[in-house]
Amino acid sequence: MTVATIAAASSALGRDLTDLGALGGSDRSGVHRATHGDGTVVVKSYAGGSRLSWARERVGLAAAGPVGVAPRLLAVAADPPLVVMEDLGSAPSVADRLLGDDAVAADEALLAWAATLGRLHAATHADREATARAFAEAEGAVAGDEPVDRFDAGMAGSLDRATVDWAANAELLGLAGPPDVRALAASLLQPHHHALSPADVCPDNNLMTDGRLRLIDFEWSEVRHAAWDVSYLAVPWPTCWCSWRIPEASAERALDAYREEAVRGVPYVGTDAFLDDVEAARVCWALVSVSWSLRHGLREESTPTPSGPSTRPRMQHRLQQVAESGTAAAAFAGEVLEHTRQQWGDLALALAPAYR
Repeated sequence: MTVATIAAASSALGRDLTDLGALGGSDRSGVHRATHGDGTVVVKSYAGGSRLSWARERVGLAAAGPVGVAPRLLAVAADPPLVVMEDLGSAPSVADRLLGDDAVAADEALLAWAATLGRLHAATHADREATARAFAEAEGAVAGDEPVDRFDAGMAGSLDRATVDWAANAELLGLAGPPDVRALAASLLQPHHHALSPADVCPDNNLMTDGRLRLIDFEWSEVRHAAWDVSYLAVPWPTCWCSWRIPEASAERALDAYREEAVRGVPYVGTDAFLDDVEAARVCWALVSVSWSLRHGLREESTPTPSGPSTRPRMQHRLQQVAESGTAAAAFAGEVLEHTRQQWGDLALALAPAYR
């Protein structure tokens, strides 16, 4: 953490902080633990990313922290952009359990993740319009920054971008009828069933501590349909490196745990129509995520990290889901899937290590 960053964090918090070292982060942000003598906090800065990420994180944490499902936001600074938040300590994540060797522990982690997500949606559904306005105001205040990531335009922007990408992919492959991904998501863009979403609910973006799970990383948070998050169980994990397959029975139990919590604040979650929306979100996520990596996958195989599945079986698994969906995109996805099979063979996406 730079001298300017620690000074800004200290000023925002009203306590002199000492950097204790990095906890992680990415090319967009840095996450450090710091002490003020009486305890520790976490400082997240955004030197490598956009101020839009900072704007979204501070609004998302401000809404989620009081619910008890995320770190509490303690302070905010604008120059340089950073947030100071509650230190949740060191603890395992759902990803740690999925990459382990204990299927029971993995199932318990999935249930905790789903229930926590359900509590977040239940608690923030009623205030969705006010929270959406808070996001709009925060984003408007930093307007003019250049987007640096595919999520900068939010879910609606990701759908539009995927539609454009699929048109280009169809031309590349010599195929007709690329999908209009936004049209497939029509029911998911209506605001009636929206709630706060961290927007990147990957299995490593949480900590299981003090007998409960809390969500972290609200850089791309927004107010959107609840199905976008819980459908991560079915794709699975469309924006994540550790996107191994989950046993169907485990995913169904986690979905039930989510619905039991979320229905308390979002009654629609208890209906069959919600399950239709989860299926629509699964199909759209499959199309969106494959659009990110298809061109690269056609050129060469890759593994994002040693702990995650490689690109090609992951794409084939998702194309198969769309091909079997009965949607307007099914036939096209089947053609793309067949094209990849001719080049690569028929590849199976393995189960997460804990379930093997």
